[in-house]
Amino acid sequence: MNFRKRIYAPALFSLGLTAMFAQDSQFRNPNLHLTDINPSFAGLNGGLRNQAALRSQWYRLSGGFSQFRNSVDFKVPGLNGGASLSYYQEQLGPVQTSGYSVSYGHQIRPGKAPFILIPSVQGTVFDTQIY
Repeated sequence: MNFRKRIYAPALFSLGLTAMFAQDSQFRNPNLHLTDINPSFAGLNGGLRNQAALRSQWYRLSGGFSQFRNSVDFKVPGLNGGASLSYYQEQLGPVQTSGYSVSYGHQIRPGKAPFILIPSVQGTVFDTQIY
């Protein structure tokens, strides 16, 4: 019993340190839209999903960083799959970058397996302009 206490105490202490030094919760990562992580997530919930994020940093400075991202994904009836449309815009000083993306993921259930495979394809176009 004493041996277990010696192992658990350092393990719990190290977990506490990890939690205390983690990134602040108010600084979110706006790039974590499901279809940006993996286009196979498109339409996986069976309905319509919209994810939007706006980030503005250094707003009191002229030319501060701002970013807007919106993605919509939905199940495509009759095709056994899902599609997504995404828009991305970022401005830092005189440089503005925009991106458009379209993805499709087809759901395949091999036999009577309790899981599905979703191969997907995604196309993205970026445009960068200097003002």
